[in-house]
Parts: sequence; C-alpha cells; structure tokens
Amino acid sequence: MMELDSAIAAVKSAAKASGKPIYKRALKMLSREANRLVKVNVGKLDSFPPDASVILVPGKVLGEGEVSRKLSVGAVAFTASAAQKITSAGGEALLIKDFVAKFGEGKGVLLVGG
Repeated sequence: MMELDSAIAAVKSAAKASGKPIYKRALKMLSREANRLVKVNVGKLDSFPPDASVILVPGKVLGEGEVSRKLSVGAVAFTASAAQKITSAGGEALLIKDFVAKFGEGKGVLLVGG
C-alpha cells in the first residue's frame, strides 16, 4: 500500500506544519488497519452543504451516485468512475499528498469518515 504510506506521510507533515486538528484526526483515521479505512460514495459527497466543496476522505471514494457540483476531493484512492464523475462536474480528484500540498492550511476542509 505505497499510496497509503504516502498519504500518511503527507498528512503527518500537514498536521505538524499547520497544527490543525483536522489533519490530526485524519492521521488517526489513516493509521487504522487497511480494511477499516473509510469508503464513501460520490453521491454522499455531493449531498453535503454547498459550502462544503473541499473534502478530505481518509480512505477510498467509490462511484455510486452522481456529482452535480464542483468538488475538490482528496483521498487515498478513487475508483475510475468516482474520479470521472468528480472531474466531469468540474472538480478535482486528488490523491492525499496532492490535496495536502494544495489545501495544507486546512481552512474550509471537511473531513469525511467515522
């Protein structure tokens, strides 16, 4: 799981640099066993309030549902259909290391998962 290791390193760096609790919580979620990582469908991401357009998923984004608005989503992995639906709606599907590079300050980022 090289992508997971890369994600953990990026989030750990962001947590240290920004001091934001969102990255500390994401790090804790990413440190779980691989089979317990978050899995969320794009339809659920689309159902969040309109001001929640920058979303961090410490796991995998699946393609069930539709995306009707521009979202910036960071995740460990995306199914091909999930990435296609996000980008077709004008958004971006970013691996966590790229997401952290772009949104490292944590401002306005919604963490999804439980």
